[in-house]
Amino acid sequence: MELFGRTNIPVPPVWLSLREPESPSPGWAEALCEAAVSAKTIIDISQRPGLFGGLIAGKGSMVMAVGGGDCSRAPDAGWAKNFIEAKLVSVLSCLRQDHLDFFFLDYNGPWEEWQIDGALEAMESARQDGLIRFSGLSSSGNDLATAAMWNFHDAFDAVLMQRETYFSEVSKIGAERRCGMVTYDDEIDGWPVLKRVSELACA
Repeated sequence: MELFGRTNIPVPPVWLSLREPESPSPGWAEALCEAAVSAKTIIDISQRPGLFGGLIAGKGSMVMAVGGGDCSRAPDAGWAKNFIEAKLVSVLSCLRQDHLDFFFLDYNGPWEEWQIDGALEAMESARQDGLIRFSGLSSSGNDLATAAMWNFHDAFDAVLMQRETYFSEVSKIGAERRCGMVTYDDEIDGWPVLKRVSELACA
């Protein structure tokens, strides 16, 4: 496995994003989580942390989550910081462990500068306290707005992109800063996946 950008850790090329199927059958969640743990990859529990977190708790899997999009509603930096802290506490409580391997800030900007500052302060504090190993940026909004924010805040070890932004400004910054990059990709056997992107492909 390749080292994942500036994290300097090896990660699998395909990560799993757990979702509820359109027509769930009895025991689907347990079977899905068992298969995800067996795959020995990084597991995204963002969609249903309360359900998936408990089912993979204590299984030794690397876990990621995306959150913080509600910081766009924060009236000041303190509120933005509280939104991030509350999200982390909620996810870690569901997971019943003391840290996440990756936490991606769901940046749907443009945001006000105080919203950005509060969110990043909370993430850095969480990293220093060992609650998250690596900070990530999830580019879910306007590509140029995300790139503009990132140009002034080099706070991320990884970036999560939409499939259509392989060669966007965000991916170029990720390559320049040697960040690990993943993108939402096609489904495998009906399950959404994230795929690692080579930095060279986006340079």
